[in-house]
Amino acid sequence: MGVATKQLETSKKNSVTAGPLVPILPIERTNVETAMQSIVNGADIEKSLQTAEDATNKALASYNSANHMQK
Repeated sequence: MGVATKQLETSKKNSVTAGPLVPILPIERTNVETAMQSIVNGADIEKSLQTAEDATNKALASYNSANHMQK
């Protein structure tokens, strides 16, 4: 897990590493990085991943609402 976290932390964000054109992807990436760091530091895996999922879903809902998109 440490290597994967380090790769996410040190990779430059550009058109090659950004992933698909999803507006909240940078937020999701940060949420996953935070969860991975927490897990490496001994936090509960399920709780850390749930926190990342909840934060990402909240960001997506906010984006959708701001752009008049419905579920």
